[in-house]
Amino acid sequence: MEGDIFVYGAQYYRTPNPPRGERRRDIEQMARLGFNVVKLQAHWNWINYEPDVFDFEEIEEMMDWAARNSLGVILMTSLENAPWWLAQEHPEARYMTADGRVLDLQAVGGTPAGGWPGLCFDNEPVRKRAEDFIVRLVERFRGHPALSYWHAWEEPHMEPTSNMKAEGHICNYLLCCCEASLGKFRRWLRERYGDLRGLNRAWHTRYSDWEQIRPPQNYGCYSLLMDWQRFQQENLAEIMAWRAGTIRKVDPEHPVISHLGANSVTSNDVHSPYMDDWKTARYVDIWGASVFPAWCGEEFMSVQLTAAASAAKGKPYWCGELQADGGCSSESIFIATRPSAERFAAWNWIALGHGVRGIVLWQYRPEMLGPESPGFGLCALDGSPTLRAEVASKFCKLVNSTPALKLGGLPQPKVGIVHSKDCNNLMRCATPDGEPLFSSLMGIYRTLFRANIPFRFVHIEEDSLEGMLKIKVLFFPLPLCLGPEQAGRIREYVKQGGTLVCEAQVAQYDLHGFASEWVPGMGLEELFGCRRTEESTCRIESEKIETEMGEMEGMWIKEAYEPTSGEPIGFYRDGKVAAVRNKYGEGQAMLFGSLVFCSESNAPALRSLIPEECLGPVRTEPEAFARMLRAGSEAALIVVNLEDRPKEVKVSLEGLSLPERVEDIWNGREWEVEEGTVRLSLGPWGSAVIKI
Repeated sequence: MEGDIFVYGAQYYRTPNPPRGERRRDIEQMARLGFNVVKLQAHWNWINYEPDVFDFEEIEEMMDWAARNSLGVILMTSLENAPWWLAQEHPEARYMTADGRVLDLQAVGGTPAGGWPGLCFDNEPVRKRAEDFIVRLVERFRGHPALSYWHAWEEPHMEPTSNMKAEGHICNYLLCCCEASLGKFRRWLRERYGDLRGLNRAWHTRYSDWEQIRPPQNYGCYSLLMDWQRFQQENLAEIMAWRAGTIRKVDPEHPVISHLGANSVTSNDVHSPYMDDWKTARYVDIWGASVFPAWCGEEFMSVQLTAAASAAKGKPYWCGELQADGGCSSESIFIATRPSAERFAAWNWIALGHGVRGIVLWQYRPEMLGPESPGFGLCALDGSPTLRAEVASKFCKLVNSTPALKLGGLPQPKVGIVHSKDCNNLMRCATPDGEPLFSSLMGIYRTLFRANIPFRFVHIEEDSLEGMLKIKVLFFPLPLCLGPEQAGRIREYVKQGGTLVCEAQVAQYDLHGFASEWVPGMGLEELFGCRRTEESTCRIESEKIETEMGEMEGMWIKEAYEPTSGEPIGFYRDGKVAAVRNKYGEGQAMLFGSLVFCSESNAPALRSLIPEECLGPVRTEPEAFARMLRAGSEAALIVVNLEDRPKEVKVSLEGLSLPERVEDIWNGREWEVEEGTVRLSLGPWGSAVIKI
């Protein structure tokens, strides 16, 4: 597929749907709508239903119809539905929880024809059979004229957790604990620590044999549980490397893509311990994200896309699944929150406003079997187009005919939010839901998002110092777990001119969950110019802090500090020092003794810490989503009303001189400009696209 096309299409085939007799008509209709791709899923258990039997007839039939209609195909290898014969041959490869529960193959919403959750790929016989399936599939279709992309893995995660809830501690849903996985975990520990003496020294344990090490089934095992999570995150990435690598060995020409489900930054459910998107994304050519705003809202849609863009680290990234209709789930047979055509349009423009280079809708036809039926369809149940289908057609045609939309880029962000998997891992050891860290992350996210300030996530364990230094202001939510390498990186970041804004409990714990005698820990007292006093209170509901930026609200934690070289900039009502600023090298570090990112009332004070040149080119009054895309001398302004009521929005653009009227190419009208400000009247979920 040509590189200058904005990729737009829909997920279509997931066996056994849609009905075979209607597929040709549907593919022809997609082409008439202006789509340029269609996604087909190749399910392992459906195609390889007997040993050494591979039935590609249905896939080939749809590929041929796609080629005749000039549609590119995204062909997805789906291994999360193992053949029953293979489970029968290797019952030891079934997923097993820490308490010994074995998961048999079954049908669920994502695999209505059965075989879910698949088998554990830590078992070599299973991996060999899966690799044989991938090789046969790629050999069969690598030369097909419709093939555009290979999709290696949809929403990579520990598959059985899809149908698990975070009830109680993480130990209640630890996977996989089959003998092959435990053996792989122990080998990973040997590589990490060398011998049992090294492991016992790090963990503060006294194991005498590697076989004694098993996943915990209760609270308190910080060292073991933190390393278990690290192992699972690396193991998930290794499986992605194997899946993508197997495809590339047979077909090095076509791009390999994948996209996240729940992102690993803010995920607050049972997926979180197993995922690190930065590790997983490195093995594909194009990364992406699933977004279902009818369920999670437009702000969390933005979180998903920002997390995907950050993990892609400069690679192209897509909206790998964009909700096309209200959907059903395993919790209800009723369709939830069917979006209006205007709200569906808004989702498309929000995605484009995050810099995605492609959108794949979920999905073209409503699901017909299982817990997801009869939802998610862009079309009606009989395949006839809906108003949302007309919106999709209008959107993709406009984008691909407008260079600023098709090729435009966003300004490079100069503000960042630190993401630390080590902090996340430790929170998962200590609490069922990681709520304090999640609240803090989402709080600072909203502070920046609602002001249209360009920013990205900075992975403190994965991103380089060189990459961090492109960020001028870095917010670090609840930095309670750091190792020497990460501490050294943030110290050097500030020394070379960065501004670091931290919340309480800096490096309270090391990478094995051992508490520091001093806070800030890891030798960071010099960086922050202070030390925590013994009068600190660990758990509060709310605490007022008087700062030079105005009154702020602290939550969860109260720490007081004794400044050394730092300057007090905030005080609790009892007079104790609540915040310190310290100049260090060419930069500065600020430390607040509470979780100040959580409270929405603190947003103005936190934004005041960001220099004017980092705020981005677009300002709106009142709040609305707004992004500027540029391609050479052309630019386009996307503005979306994120509320279900009409709104008058004023938009100002820094450094741009505008005429008295500007053209809205989405609504086919003009808007007035007064004193350099565009005045828009947007309906509920309304969008405007201004050609600059």
